[in-house]
Amino acid sequence: MLLVVASRRDQNANELVARWAPRRATLLAREDLCHHGWQFDPGNPERGWLVAGGSVMAVSGITGVLTRRRHIFDVELTEIAIEDRPYVAAEINAFLVAWLSSLRCPVINRPSGISLCGPSLRAEQWVCLAASVGIRVKPARRKAYMGTISSPALSEVQELSEVIVVGEHWFGLVDDYLGALAVRLARAAGAELLSITFDQETFAGASSLPVLNSEPVIGAVLERLEARYS
Repeated sequence: MLLVVASRRDQNANELVARWAPRRATLLAREDLCHHGWQFDPGNPERGWLVAGGSVMAVSGITGVLTRRRHIFDVELTEIAIEDRPYVAAEINAFLVAWLSSLRCPVINRPSGISLCGPSLRAEQWVCLAASVGIRVKPARRKAYMGTISSPALSEVQELSEVIVVGEHWFGLVDDYLGALAVRLARAAGAELLSITFDQETFAGASSLPVLNSEPVIGAVLERLEARYS
C-alpha cells in the first residue's frame, strides 16, 4: 500500500492517489488523525496500526509514503473545542514527526525539524545553502516597518526555470550543469524530492512540495517509493 499524507483539498495528492489505485494508494488526511484505531510502538513500529481513508490498517502493509504537507494547523481541527485546538495540533504534529521518522519503508520526504515534509527553510537559509554548493545567488532582503518584518524578497527576477530533483535524478529544461547543482542542493538540504527555481543560472527559490504533474517526475517518485520492494 502506498500512503499519501496530504490535505483532502490537495488536488495533486488526490490525482496521485487515483493514479496509483492499482497499488492500493490511500490518502492519509487530517481527518484520519483524530480517529480511534492508531497504535504506535516506537520500539517496533511495524506492529502498529494506522487510520487512513477512514479505515484502520496495519503499518506493516505500507510499502511507501509520500508526504505532501508541512504541518497540521489548529484551525483545521473543527471537531475539537476551540480552546484545545492549538494543543491538539501540536500533539498531532509531534506524533507525525515521530511516526513518519520511524517507518522503515521509503518515505518522501521524511520530517526535518518542525516540518513534516523535509526541509522548511527561510529564504535567507536557502540562499546560504545554495551558495555553499556552488550555485550563484543574489541577496535576500527584508524590510522592517514599525515593529513588523516583511517577507524576504530576492532581487528582481527575469526568466525562471524549475528543476525537480528526485533522488539522484533531475528533471527540467536546463543544462546538465544546473541540473547537477540542483541535485547537490537537494543532498545538502536532506531532501529526496525538491523543486529548485533558477533565474537564468541564479538561485531563485526552493520547495519540498513541488506539483507532480510530469510523467517522468511521477514515474521517478513511484520508482523511489517502491525501491525497497522491486
